[in-house]
Amino acid sequence: MGRLLLAGVMLAALTARVRADIISWVPDVVEPVEDGPPSIRVRLRGESLPPEDVWRTFLLRHAPSAVRLVGVKAVQAIPYHESEETLGIVVLVEGHGSVAGAVYPALRSALRAPHVYGVPRSIPHAGPPGSKGALVVYDEGATTTYDGDLRGLTPDKLGAVPAPGAVLAPGAVTSRNLAAGLLAAHRVLATFATDRKALFVISDGFDAGEVVDFTAIGKAFVSKKVEIFAFMVANPFDEPPSDVASHARLVALAGTAGAVAKVRDTVDLQDALARAVEQINSRFTLVFPGAAIDPKTKRKAGFLWDGREHAVDLFRGDEQLINYASDGTERVTTLWLPRVVVRSRSRPRWPWIVIVGGGLMLGFSAIVLQRRKATRSA
Repeated sequence: MGRLLLAGVMLAALTARVRADIISWVPDVVEPVEDGPPSIRVRLRGESLPPEDVWRTFLLRHAPSAVRLVGVKAVQAIPYHESEETLGIVVLVEGHGSVAGAVYPALRSALRAPHVYGVPRSIPHAGPPGSKGALVVYDEGATTTYDGDLRGLTPDKLGAVPAPGAVLAPGAVTSRNLAAGLLAAHRVLATFATDRKALFVISDGFDAGEVVDFTAIGKAFVSKKVEIFAFMVANPFDEPPSDVASHARLVALAGTAGAVAKVRDTVDLQDALARAVEQINSRFTLVFPGAAIDPKTKRKAGFLWDGREHAVDLFRGDEQLINYASDGTERVTTLWLPRVVVRSRSRPRWPWIVIVGGGLMLGFSAIVLQRRKATRSA
């Protein structure tokens, strides 16, 4: 029974990934090669790398209204966690007694979760090699307990559950300074020279510090292109209206209510963290050849390497993938194709030399024989 349940869960996870939508795709030309046109790399965002029998159906071509050339299919696929687009993650976690008791076990699991169908679910493997990670724990103040390689952000870095007076009793006075933790996380993220940056905030949302504008704090992260994932942990001692204010605080930070995952217990939090890691990995890269011969029609396939900008289309099987701009509108995707002289491999010349030379020798021999016959006749 347990195995059937596990299989069902894994199948559901895979189905969810396959049904996800490509939001946008960006093509660019790889470095030219010496004896032919360069390859074209397409970065896709919106889902993780599908199985090989799916990604090999992707086809890139000129928009047929402009250039009528047969398209080419993908020959290489690179999942995000094996790419060169490094990631920097700061995990900001509330370390106060009642919340930390629920948070720490889930976070330890999130730091060692196994891959599912090749897609990372653990925070240390969320990004490719060379990625950075940090752990910031806050209560009255904030402390950076780890700052280094993302792979090194292992469960032991979390340490024991802090006990600043242990579990709080109802009505107890506490001081949790979420704003101080965010400021510390911002400073650490500023030191990361990575291509992408992300912030995981694990908190009950309560802040006993000075009144600050959490919307402004969120915008400060967004201005640095930081992806924010907030996880609101239920605190048994927070009741309305305090929990409503706490949720509003995290929504203001993350930008939308959809960016805040409300979790009730350790299992909820563990699942939410895994989904966030999967969302970070919802992108991959495909590589297409610059020229090929269509195996069915034997026609030349590829692109017009003429030093001009051309509109291109991308297909997954028979489905054309719409490319969306940041405002949600459709956009025409263009690609500048440098001027490339395709050198055809020259055939060996020696057969022609032999043939021509042999012909000349035969002709010369025929002339000599005729002259000898004419001389004898005379």
